[in-house]
Amino acid sequence: PAHYAEVIKDLGMDFKATHCSYTTADKAQKMIDAAKETGMEYLIVPAVGGNLRTSVDSWKTIAENFNKIGEMCNKVDLKFGYHNHAFEFEKIDEIIPQELLISETEKDLVHFEADLFWVTKGGYDPIKLLKKYPGRIKLFHVKDATPELEGTTVGEGIIDFEAIFKIGK
Repeated sequence: PAHYAEVIKDLGMDFKATHCSYTTADKAQKMIDAAKETGMEYLIVPAVGGNLRTSVDSWKTIAENFNKIGEMCNKVDLKFGYHNHAFEFEKIDEIIPQELLISETEKDLVHFEADLFWVTKGGYDPIKLLKKYPGRIKLFHVKDATPELEGTTVGEGIIDFEAIFKIGK
């Protein structure tokens, strides 16, 4: 991790965030230590396996685990978060899993990286997400979508980045 951080620094870049594997809190310390050694600010889980997210209760278990990992990260001055895809916006028993994750996690322990393409493809308005949960979205994964909800070059699609960035600053 230290060597990797040195390479990033030598390239003139800041190491803001990285994605990591989903794991349980009892197995997360080694990953947290490596992330801390790089000097990055955010450690982000990019997805949770389908077999672990089959019900509302399973999403609640994930949220509980995220709170524990977030607490571990806070102890070493590292921020912990989650990056969405479209499946977090597919209702389970009338519950939107992304909303459940936000409401069931502590704002000082778990942050969110909104993938603007996947939010849109999932049928949710990114602006609505930001307004409904102010302060919870700390990072954006900036990708655009065609009217058919396929990926396209940023600025050539339907996502209103100017409005999103104004609200999400």
